[in-house]
Amino acid sequence: MKKDKNSSRSRKWMQYNDFVNNPNCKNFLVKLFEGYGISYKFKEKCVDVQYTNAKYKIWIDSENIMLVVRSRKTGECKRYYKDNPYQELCEDIVSSC
Repeated sequence: MKKDKNSSRSRKWMQYNDFVNNPNCKNFLVKLFEGYGISYKFKEKCVDVQYTNAKYKIWIDSENIMLVVRSRKTGECKRYYKDNPYQELCEDIVSSC
């Protein structure tokens, strides 16, 4: 089901989880990545991460109000809709290796 991107909840989700425009979110991600031992590189609209030999690209889908993670090896995408998706994302990256 597609979310209404103009709803109050969707706008708050985007503001809170937008690592491109929200420095607090970016700082939180840096701490999480370092805590999990995940190497990372922030780019203009995405984050490239690597854990052991697995590489991923993370970006925000602003049309559907979600975080998308794509495996560079398999091309498989996983989508995160929760209010704070980053903890679960890091756990999934670490557990997949």
